[in-house]
Amino acid sequence: MTDQLHIYVVERNLFVSQDMVLTLNAVLPSAVCSVFTNVAEARSASNQKRDPQLVLVSANVDGTFSVSPEDAEWLVNRRVIAFDANDQASTWGWVYLNKPFSQEELTQAVVSLLSDELNKPGDATSGQPAARTD
Repeated sequence: MTDQLHIYVVERNLFVSQDMVLTLNAVLPSAVCSVFTNVAEARSASNQKRDPQLVLVSANVDGTFSVSPEDAEWLVNRRVIAFDANDQASTWGWVYLNKPFSQEELTQAVVSLLSDELNKPGDATSGQPAARTD
């Protein structure tokens, strides 16, 4: 069960989240994609059997991430693609995209981040950037 790729999409707009899921399933047909409207819901759904290897999360309308300390810790310990963030510091190793983005841009970010995860020695929480943010 842990071999299966789990991806969480955290997005307020149902149409946008469904487009992301369709794009992800076209590239990674065996991936299990789950949609949530906020990080707290996603964290609550996460467990040892369904812990996501990748989280796609949109910033608030103002470009910030307003999350609890528990949600922030949960995100920092995962591979993340963040959308529409004002602060795009690479210290967390996140990949950043701004909307509107193409299917190709999303696919490239996902594949880059996942292959970086597969090829990276050591653990994912080493504090080193996991992917380029350019």
